[in-house]
Amino acid sequence: MYYKYNPFLISAGKWNLSSPGRFCTFLLRSFVFFAFTLYCTLFLAVATPFFPPHFLPVYACGAVLMTHRLIHLVAAIFFFTRNPRFSLHFLDSSMVLHSSSGTVEILYEDVEFISTKLIRICEVDMGKDRIVIPLLLLSRDEYIDFLANFEEILPERAALLRRLRDSAEALFTATVLAVHIIQFLVQNYYIPTESMRETLVENDNIFAEKISYGIRIPRMAGMADEVVLHPFKSIPRHGEIVIFLPPEGENQSHEYIKRVIALPGDKLEISEGEVIINGSPLDEPYVTGETNLNFSGFSIEGIVPEGKVVVMGDNRGNSRDSRVFGYLPLENIRGRALFLYFNWNYIKSFDFSRFGPIR
Repeated sequence: MYYKYNPFLISAGKWNLSSPGRFCTFLLRSFVFFAFTLYCTLFLAVATPFFPPHFLPVYACGAVLMTHRLIHLVAAIFFFTRNPRFSLHFLDSSMVLHSSSGTVEILYEDVEFISTKLIRICEVDMGKDRIVIPLLLLSRDEYIDFLANFEEILPERAALLRRLRDSAEALFTATVLAVHIIQFLVQNYYIPTESMRETLVENDNIFAEKISYGIRIPRMAGMADEVVLHPFKSIPRHGEIVIFLPPEGENQSHEYIKRVIALPGDKLEISEGEVIINGSPLDEPYVTGETNLNFSGFSIEGIVPEGKVVVMGDNRGNSRDSRVFGYLPLENIRGRALFLYFNWNYIKSFDFSRFGPIR
């Protein structure tokens, strides 16, 4: 960026550009930046749903950001060790630099232009002479305030670059926030099959709440496995629709969605097409078809073991559920279905009757 002196913009005053306290603050900001960027890089590389796990371009972007900050840090250490105290006075007709090397007065009328570098170093060009003013230890707001004392020579290009930078920062912040929400709180799911008809049909899009069933920190680089925290120790209720990873032996490349039929300690029986829980027939107005065990691969009748549940699809004649893969471990549950918000086939016919809370 290039700037020039404008007598109407200069505000008299003193700027402490370098001091031990300011340097310590800069080191702290740099440490926080490194830690945050490293975490975001490792997290986004495995948790962003748009990319495959350990997507190399994400690591590359994080490396670029940290390398730029490292160059900034090295330059700041270099300038601070040479001039541990560096200040600048704006006067009516000149600016005065004070440093360990001495005092220099620069008349505004001798300044041809001022240029800023990527690592916040300002060069004052006076024709034959060029004086370097380090602005590295200033915060972003202080840096902007400092440059407000001068007029941009190329305001349109500068404004465009500033907008691009601000847009990139906003996009990055939004991405980080969105991926954390998806990973820990609420996630969108698409229903591809008819196993939950008529509660959920093909092409439905739903929101599912995830935090009740654990905060899952994905397996980032350097971790042996994902970490699951259970701050609420929730177990599902009878009739709750849950999203889960199927047990071993099933296709675990995608998650399933079914309804919880029996909880740990329940006695489950299936007789004449009815589900009986603890001796009482289960009222299931949502079921399509008759419940049977003709395609059962596991015995699920009897007492449900601790830490397990029985799940079934509402479309009992066409659902791959506990009757096929047996009891579902509670730790496999990822979330519970909350809200049906979109299905293009219904929207184009102006039918919104199914949209809303899922029961």
